[in-house]
Amino acid sequence: MSLNFPLKARELILTEARALMHLAENLPESLHAIVTLLAQISGKVVCTGVGKSSLIAEKISGCISSIGVPSFFIDPIKAVHGDLGAIDSKDCLLALSYSGMTQELLPVLSFTRSKRIPSILMTAGKNTFLTAQADHIICLPLIKEVGPFEAVPSTSAVMMMAMGDVIVSLLAELKESQPELYREFHPHGTLGYLFSPIKEVMHTGKSLPLVRLDQPMGSVIVEMSEKCFGCAGVVSDDGVLKGIISDGDLRRCMTQDHFFQMPARNVMTSPPRFTPLPDMLVTDVMAELRKKNITFSFVVDPSGVPIGFFRMHDYWGIKRDTSC
Repeated sequence: MSLNFPLKARELILTEARALMHLAENLPESLHAIVTLLAQISGKVVCTGVGKSSLIAEKISGCISSIGVPSFFIDPIKAVHGDLGAIDSKDCLLALSYSGMTQELLPVLSFTRSKRIPSILMTAGKNTFLTAQADHIICLPLIKEVGPFEAVPSTSAVMMMAMGDVIVSLLAELKESQPELYREFHPHGTLGYLFSPIKEVMHTGKSLPLVRLDQPMGSVIVEMSEKCFGCAGVVSDDGVLKGIISDGDLRRCMTQDHFFQMPARNVMTSPPRFTPLPDMLVTDVMAELRKKNITFSFVVDPSGVPIGFFRMHDYWGIKRDTSC
């Protein structure tokens, strides 16, 4: 059988995209009440599911925990063999079953109902034995799967993932979660780096390429070459940053007479376009750098004295050999 792979792939992706659009245009009326409930509980958000839904439930649980709301995933099979004891009266259950007829979830929902523990069911099923046990329903549209045999979870998984993201995002806003809190629960990896204060990742000390206002350009070029950042900060006698000399500044001025004897003040760009303070988050610094279409900045203290240097290359992992 001849198969047009690009055409088929595009068709599948567009079908899933249309499912998401349908979901966006038909959001559950219960969404506000459910997110409010999750924001108000004093216990944990207990997530559960079976099969592919279990993977999505684990992801939702992890994201909820990362914004400072305690959460964990419970396997429904292990739950009925003793792990139900992990669910407390102050908790709230979030169960995922697209069909609404996942047999393994029934004992878990029955348990929470008997203990008067609030429960939420994300499903496309209506009037099923699971919806009868749940206190709140997140009703998803019933749309055919695009996976093999129109049976393998695909469209349904995408919609459940999207609704999980919606819940986490709205919950974070309702709880007024701060980036510092997110970093506390996610200290490593790229996200941990982005939510770090710039002072924790900037270059410092003798690695900073700094020159004086009256320093000859011949000496400035030596400093720039030794420090390998492609620029130099120009400081006054009291150490305040007055300007920056970049590779571009060099190219613009090198053809002038007596360039190597020219003082740095005659070549520098002044004032510097952006000088973040040390407590500014990396993600905010990078956003400002992109906005100004520049790739580096000196970090200054409140008096304007440079105490660090940050460049976009550091985030992307493009580490230059500082020995050149």
